[in-house]
Order: sequence, then structure tokens, then C-alpha cells
Amino acid sequence: MRIANPLYDYAFKYLMSNERLARKVLSVILDKEVLALALSQQEIVMEDEERQFNLADIPLMAVRVDQRITDLSSQQLVELESDFISLLTHDCYILQVRRLPPQRRSRIERFMTLFNQAWVREANYILDLEEVPEEFKDIAEYLQAPLLNEEMRRKLQTEQEMEDYLVDQETRIKLLEEQKEIAEAQVEEERQQKEAAQVQAEAARQSKEKAEQDLIKMVELLLQSGKTLEDIAAWTGRTVEELKRLIG
Repeated sequence: MRIANPLYDYAFKYLMSNERLARKVLSVILDKEVLALALSQQEIVMEDEERQFNLADIPLMAVRVDQRITDLSSQQLVELESDFISLLTHDCYILQVRRLPPQRRSRIERFMTLFNQAWVREANYILDLEEVPEEFKDIAEYLQAPLLNEEMRRKLQTEQEMEDYLVDQETRIKLLEEQKEIAEAQVEEERQQKEAAQVQAEAARQSKEKAEQDLIKMVELLLQSGKTLEDIAAWTGRTVEELKRLIG
């Protein structure tokens, strides 16, 4: 069954515009019967991966966070260390489609089957459901309509194009940042190599200067002991003229 991907903002809003189905969705998530609801004004929220939290430390598909943390699949209390949860100032529900287990045993797991991104086909805004839980067949059938309506489908396409554009821009920005980091690293490496060469040159100069100072002292001592410059030249391998320049 092909349906509009409910992870897309337009598709999810379309689903939640149906009061009966919206109450059903919320009843599944809240694990209590929702008898009535009032929808507040909605707005599109664009993701920013540089600012969002990494939820890798929440290894569960669905949790409720209030005073405690409850695994919505098993209804068991769990202990989790999570930076995201520790910063929450309000109660919330966290659903992670990528954590959907292979075997859907609980009601919320069966519901989340309708969000399974493994079934994306020719376009990201289309899911080709390989299985449809009987309880949620009405939701799946309702989500077929946007794909059959030209205007609705165009809105989904526009949303995907915007998502693709943002992903492309993000990729370009990351590439430029990586290139910048590589260039800065190369400049830094060249600077360090230049500094190392200067240090080596200075060390060589000091070593040569010390060797000459030691040679001067040795020549002076040999001269004081009665040796001639010719004798010292033959012994050191230096010319007489070089030795004269050294001792002044």
C-alpha cells in the first residue's frame, strides 16, 4: 500500500486534521483514550543538525518523560542517562522511528509501522507499506489520498525539494568547512615545519659556534704549550690561515 510519508510535515498535518484519526493517534501515544481535542495553530519547524541533540543515548523507540522515564512499548520504568532528557523542563513523549524493532508486539510499535522509513520508494515522501496492521488500516488508507490528489502531491514534492535543498546546502557548507580545516591544517603544518627548520638552523649555528670556541681554546692551550701553528694545523686538519683567523 502506497501512502504519503507521515514524517513529512504536510502529510502529518493532513492526518491530524482528521479529528477521529487524530484522537486515535494521540490515544496510542498517550496510552489513554482521547475523547476530544482542540488543535492549536501549527508551524513548520526546520531541523538544524548543528543545534539538535543526539538521541543516540536513548536506545528505545518510544518513551514518556515526566517525573520518571517509561518505555511505552513495555510500559516499564527505565533508568537512562541522557543529556537531552536531563535538560527537559516539561513532560514529553519521544518517538524514534529508527528504533522500530523487527517484531512489532505492542500497540505503539504496530502504529509506528506506518512511519517505517525502510519502505521509502521512488520519492522520500512516499512509503510503500509492506505490512499494514489491521488496527491502523484506516490511517494508512487515509494517507493514500495525498498521493492521488495533484495539489496535495505537489505540496509533498515541494516539501521534499526544500528538504533536498537544505540537505544539499548543508552538505556544501560541511564540504567548505572541511576544505577550510584542511587548508588551515596545511598552513599550520607548514608553519610548524618552518619553525622546526629555524630551530634546527639555530641549533646548527650554535653548535658550530661552540665548536669554533672550543677549537680556539684548544689552539690557545697548544700554543701556550709550545706547539706551532703548523703543528696544530696538521693535527686539526685546518690551514694555518684558518687558525690565525680564529685566534685573531
